[in-house]
Amino acid sequence: MEVTHKRRWLRFPSPAMIVACAALFVALGGTSYAVVTLGPDSVGTDNLKDGAVTNAKIAAGSVSAGKLVGNAVTNAKVRNGAISSSKLQNGSVTNAKLGDGSITTVKLKNGAVSNDKLQNGVVTPKKLFNVPGARVRRTTALSVPTATMTLLHFDTAGFNVGGVWKSGSSDRLSVPTAGRYLVTATARWASNTTGRRTLVISRNAGAGELAFNNVSAYSSAAFEPQQSATAVCELDNGDFVQAWVYQDSGAPLALDTTTATGVTFTLQWIAP
Repeated sequence: MEVTHKRRWLRFPSPAMIVACAALFVALGGTSYAVVTLGPDSVGTDNLKDGAVTNAKIAAGSVSAGKLVGNAVTNAKVRNGAISSSKLQNGSVTNAKLGDGSITTVKLKNGAVSNDKLQNGVVTPKKLFNVPGARVRRTTALSVPTATMTLLHFDTAGFNVGGVWKSGSSDRLSVPTAGRYLVTATARWASNTTGRRTLVISRNAGAGELAFNNVSAYSSAAFEPQQSATAVCELDNGDFVQAWVYQDSGAPLALDTTTATGVTFTLQWIAP
């Protein structure tokens, strides 16, 4: 019996068939890809690793107050100079938001805090820094000629804030800041019963008289006449005040410079 074998030839699939099969395989789940869309407010703090949100990842204007939890942004998280005035909402910085001593002079731009921004009574005397003023006296002997207006010079400062008194200009107290000032001068004369004693406070080398005191000599030589002159006046930055004395006893007359209140001069800022 003769057996006959028949050889069958299989044809290799075409490229198009291979691509079609691969597509079918993927579609049936061989490899799958998922596209995830995040809904609003779906990313919480637990989903962010430390340092994940950098400055480059935040769009300008994208962080509103409603997105921040109370105290979420601490001082250490804010770069120096990062928050400008345009980023602060009107009225957003309240007293409760400011730490004690947090506002220093270097943090305020010139003219940034105007008068209408300050609540009545909020700036107390303890908060005022370097209020200009000086009190000086003369400790060296001084003989005043008769019938001669004599300008007083001073050599010792009790206090001197803001450079009001300078030893190189010992005859005056200068105004570093415009405002309202209290000015006081005193003079104690040696005992003498003849003539008058005059004490004058002037502004800007005699351009304006601020205060004047004129008394007659005491009837008893046992007393030393003590004079004082006081004024409250408006002075401008750069103005200066001086004290003058006059006597007409007919001979030179000494001023008592041995006591703390003998010959003094005071200028003190009291108000804008």
